[in-house]
Amino acid sequence: MKQSQRIAKNTLAGGLSISIGGILQLATAVLVARHVSVAEFGTYSFMIAFEFFAYRLSDCGISNILLRDLAVERNKISELSGAALSWAGFILILTFLITGSVISLLHIERPLALMTIAMALDGVGHFIAGCYGAVLLSQENNELYAVGFVAHKLVILCLVALAVILKIGLLGVIPAYIAGTLAQWCFYRWIVVKYYDRPHIRIDFRLWRYLIVNAVPVGAAGVVRLAAEQADIVILTWLLGTRAAGLFSGPYRISAGVRFLPMTVMVALYPLLARTAATDASHRAFQQAYETSVKAFVLIAFPIAAVLMACPHTLTAGLLGPDYFQAGRAMRLLGIGASLLIISQPFPFLLTALNRQRLLFVSSATALALRIGIDLALVPIFQFLAPCIALMISESVLILVWIGDLRRVGFSLPLGSIIWRPCTAAATIGALLYFASPGSLLSLAGAVMICGLAYFVMVFKMGAVSEVELAIAKEGIAFVSTFPSLWRRLAPGKI
Repeated sequence: MKQSQRIAKNTLAGGLSISIGGILQLATAVLVARHVSVAEFGTYSFMIAFEFFAYRLSDCGISNILLRDLAVERNKISELSGAALSWAGFILILTFLITGSVISLLHIERPLALMTIAMALDGVGHFIAGCYGAVLLSQENNELYAVGFVAHKLVILCLVALAVILKIGLLGVIPAYIAGTLAQWCFYRWIVVKYYDRPHIRIDFRLWRYLIVNAVPVGAAGVVRLAAEQADIVILTWLLGTRAAGLFSGPYRISAGVRFLPMTVMVALYPLLARTAATDASHRAFQQAYETSVKAFVLIAFPIAAVLMACPHTLTAGLLGPDYFQAGRAMRLLGIGASLLIISQPFPFLLTALNRQRLLFVSSATALALRIGIDLALVPIFQFLAPCIALMISESVLILVWIGDLRRVGFSLPLGSIIWRPCTAAATIGALLYFASPGSLLSLAGAVMICGLAYFVMVFKMGAVSEVELAIAKEGIAFVSTFPSLWRRLAPGKI
């Protein structure tokens, strides 16, 4: 299978798994909400957030570094994954001891205490599954990773449904999450051991130090990016109250949500970036991958921005209700912010592939400080529109810093030639949508489909996608014909 076909295959696998997994996760949340009290659902929501926090804290970027290094040196699967798993085991024991000690001091009710400990351990278990999953992603078998991802959500949904039938409440819901993580963990481990290598799990302080030193800046940068998303709401609530926070957070959730599906493209590209960044001989290949990835995200970002800016009131009132009609002004500004969030997505992967994760963290932290400062200065003047302005400024500065750093290490970006064609096409369809002014979500959906088709015709006609890139895309789509034969050849060392 050719590289372009692997990227197409992995992008499709990632997109489908996120879509299916998201539906299953939503179904689980709805099922729990309908069969427990409001107070119990609040406890459930806290537990899920706590589990996610435990996962991010325990992983702290290690699975990212594992993916990067194993994409370059497959022969180190046993050594590196074994070191990561031994570290994860140490974190699992430490989490149990710390969580248990803190809960015993707080004198929390026994059922709640047990659920808290269980979800903390589940978060670390998710990290362990992620270490095995990183091996699959590094070898570009994202379809196998996707199977485990969907299985995790499906097991949880089935066991939560069983808990509802048995009427055992949260005491049955929490074990469902643990079982889902164990199923994912076991599946990934079985694939890794059967088709790659058995991880050599042992205490290795040298490798522990290597993983932590390289991973912490990546993990910290991710935490900073998440903190930036919450800072706006906290500041608005503090200075203006919950209504202003709601008028901003409603459209923000809509605009920010559109950026996750394109992320599957970068996950599919990351192994290639890691390999081409590892040697000077691959300088040209990395440059090409850099330009192609940014161009792809620009092509995706601009039409989304056009829709959000042209029809903000239809979107906010239609999706959130008539009380949010006023929030359309925020949605219009967030159209620009959403496009910047999408365009910024390739850069953390590019910088990490080049071992520039320290710069990634410092720049992300600086952008957070800038965003908070702008919020504090502008909220009294522009009210709930101020965070939109802060997002646009901080994200623009951050992207320019990242482009400048990549230029310093020898990788320039012809930003003007990449942007002007999709910008022109997006402005055209944005104007059409604005003057058409669809009044309902149904009519907007039809208009967006027509304008989306017109957008891609325009960018192709204007030469935004070269003949070479178009040929590579066609070659990639042809993975469908080679995929069945690939699965028939599954054997140790041949996957």
